[in-house]
Amino acid sequence: MRRVVQRTPNLGLSIRLQPLAADADLLPLRPAPDPDPDPVSGCEVSGVAWGTLPTTIGPYQTYSPIVYSTDGAATNWRLDPRSVYGSTPVTSTIVGIPSGASIDGVRWEWAWMAGEPIVPVSITASPQLLVVSVPPIDLANDYKYSSWSLSAQAFCGDTLVGTLTLQLFISET
Repeated sequence: MRRVVQRTPNLGLSIRLQPLAADADLLPLRPAPDPDPDPVSGCEVSGVAWGTLPTTIGPYQTYSPIVYSTDGAATNWRLDPRSVYGSTPVTSTIVGIPSGASIDGVRWEWAWMAGEPIVPVSITASPQLLVVSVPPIDLANDYKYSSWSLSAQAFCGDTLVGTLTLQLFISET
């Protein structure tokens, strides 16, 4: 039996259907998919680090937050939230980034140590990244000396794969 599948000018495609012999060797069936897959299978994280995202100020200007490492690595950072570019207050965006063979299934947990900051810091976790947005503090306010620390931990399943610390620090001016 022959059936036409498609016809176009100067081109034709047809399929010929025929019954299989009863003794034909059939390919083995594939195993059924796991109805409850492990969400962290393949999660192989070797470490975590902080990174920064630049903020666009104008058509040709960007600002990256100035951070200081307190441990010589990218895991413990200090940031002054009075960030300005010239006279423009700028929101600083710091990102927790896992690294490794596979970062699928990374889960973040975070907490403020010794109270929440006076600025409304936004913390969100995407499937792999932790995004911390710190709005600028009004320079006219006199906060003297203040400090807040955020501790963030990355997990693959129930296994802790890394800890990050971000200190928001305002020194006397």
